[in-house]
Amino acid sequence: MVTDIIKWIICITMCIALCCCSTKRLISGTVMEENGKPINFITVYSPQSIQSRFITKNDGIYEMWVKNKDTVQLSFERRYYFSSGYKGIEDIQDYYRKDINVGRKDKKVNVTLYKTPERILWDSLINKELINARYIKGHTYFKNGNRMPAVSVWVEDLPFVPLNTPFYTVTDEDGRFEIAIPNRDSVQITFFDLFFSSKEQSLIITKNTADSINILMEQNNGE
Repeated sequence: MVTDIIKWIICITMCIALCCCSTKRLISGTVMEENGKPINFITVYSPQSIQSRFITKNDGIYEMWVKNKDTVQLSFERRYYFSSGYKGIEDIQDYYRKDINVGRKDKKVNVTLYKTPERILWDSLINKELINARYIKGHTYFKNGNRMPAVSVWVEDLPFVPLNTPFYTVTDEDGRFEIAIPNRDSVQITFFDLFFSSKEQSLIITKNTADSINILMEQNNGE
């Protein structure tokens, strides 16, 4: 009798486990351009998704947990935006959005996205600015002398948003940065603390500015 009860409990437990496992499944793949180059910052979402959305990184790989339906819709898109705003330049849709239907047996789905005319124009402008650009490197510091990580650095007054180009960077854990500077008489670069503990700062770079500079960030409390 006890043995039968134990078998019954084991059977019920296995049934519950199987039912739980069958309610969802994982779809993964790589988002890339026509030439096979992975695309970062692509937002992947689905009406049948268990998670809200997934954003690809530099490897272009996505993973999406979805309900185990016969057909699941996946959407892929990216708008080229700059969270702090950029000289009145409007956001653009730099890849055409793609919606696809995925069957129950599909587990790995790679996706190719195509650039919009706005994205192609921006690419030509970026390449033009890079032809004769030079690079400046340095460190950002706290007033106490400690190096400051997580500071966004970008070039102002470009005809495109500099995010994801050599004209934009973020200091590493050692406060180090390196950024491309257009070939102009003077260029303004901005330093923005992603942790909001320091004030935004700007610096004018001329052709006489050294290739290595250090920036002291003023903290919001004045220290």
